[in-house]
Amino acid sequence: MDNLPEAENRCVEPRIFGFRLALLIKEVLGLLQTYDYRAAWQLLSQHPGFFLDLARQLAEHAWLRINLCSSEAVLQRSRQNASDFNRGMNGGLIFPASYAII
Repeated sequence: MDNLPEAENRCVEPRIFGFRLALLIKEVLGLLQTYDYRAAWQLLSQHPGFFLDLARQLAEHAWLRINLCSSEAVLQRSRQNASDFNRGMNGGLIFPASYAII
C-alpha cells in the first residue's frame, strides 16, 4: 500500500540537532585543516544558528589572507570587535553548542 502514489508518506525525519551539529563541526574542521577557508566560510554562513559569528569572520579573514588580500583582511578585522577576534585567533571557543539555536 505504501508504494501507491496516493499513499500517505509515513516517514518521519527526526530533528536531531546534536548529531547535525557534530557533523557540521567535523566538516568545518576538516575544511580548515585542508586550508579550504572559502568552503568553511560558506558552510558557516549557511548555518548561522549553529556557530558564533566569530567563526564565520575568522574563516573569512583566513580566506582573504590566503588569497593575498591582506588590505581587505585588515579592513575586515578592523570592523570586528578586536578583543573577540584576537581571542578566536588564539584558539578561543568558536563552536560552543550553548549558542546553537535549537
